[in-house]
Amino acid sequence: MRYSVLHSSAKDVKSLISDMKIKLENIKFKPNLGIIILTQTLFDDRAIITGFLSENMEYNTLTFFVDGFGTEDGIFMHGILVLLLEVDHRFFITGKGDIEKELHQIAEKIRDFDLALAVYPALYFPGKSSLLKGFIRDKYYWFRYRRCKNERCKKKILQRYSSWIQKERFFIPVNKVLRSLGNARIPIASINLVPIEVHENTPVIYHNFQPIGRNVLVLGMNNAELHFKDIFPERGESYQETENVLKTFFAFRDEVRVVKEGNVIGEINGLPVREYVKKRFE
Repeated sequence: MRYSVLHSSAKDVKSLISDMKIKLENIKFKPNLGIIILTQTLFDDRAIITGFLSENMEYNTLTFFVDGFGTEDGIFMHGILVLLLEVDHRFFITGKGDIEKELHQIAEKIRDFDLALAVYPALYFPGKSSLLKGFIRDKYYWFRYRRCKNERCKKKILQRYSSWIQKERFFIPVNKVLRSLGNARIPIASINLVPIEVHENTPVIYHNFQPIGRNVLVLGMNNAELHFKDIFPERGESYQETENVLKTFFAFRDEVRVVKEGNVIGEINGLPVREYVKKRFE
């Protein structure tokens, strides 16, 4: 496998494109894969930048947006980073069916690869019509939740709401993605994106400069290695031990009682989430 890392933090788009054009022309090998990382500061200029890249990168590409990226030259909150590779690889993307079933099918297909990288929106903000649909459904479940007389009823409503959110792919749970792909029995890396600035149909993830929407993209690669270092401490042997570890690790913490099911929280310490957050941070 051969690779090269190119990056530019030129402030204006014209200078950034000019800088990247020169660097792309000076590559000494023929890449067949490009992984492109753009900072959120370039989101409004994405059409111009991806248009330039598509004309100059006639091979498979994966593009997504982040807050910042790091290189040996430092950490950059504005700019572009391009990782060019000559590597045996293949892309797999989920469709419109049951996402867990589709991920299990992809897991079968990537068994012969050395590793895989999954890139997907952990939290997705759709267009206006889908967002309105979600807003109405949220109000519907919240109305039913408040009419419940006991916790069992509340959890039943939360579970239904959580299932609907996942079905509509407003939220794609990280653990379900990794567990499903884990059936391949190869190392799996996960880049799960959440938009810092809310725009329609974000976060944007491009495969060959076409948006994948509410899907999971999996990149299988051969003759490559995956290295991982956790920024969090090791968990303890028991719940109590893990709790003590976390207490020494996080400066800000608050022990609360939560009513939740699936990926939906109904209340914290007896308060609606919004009221609790407002009260805790005011």
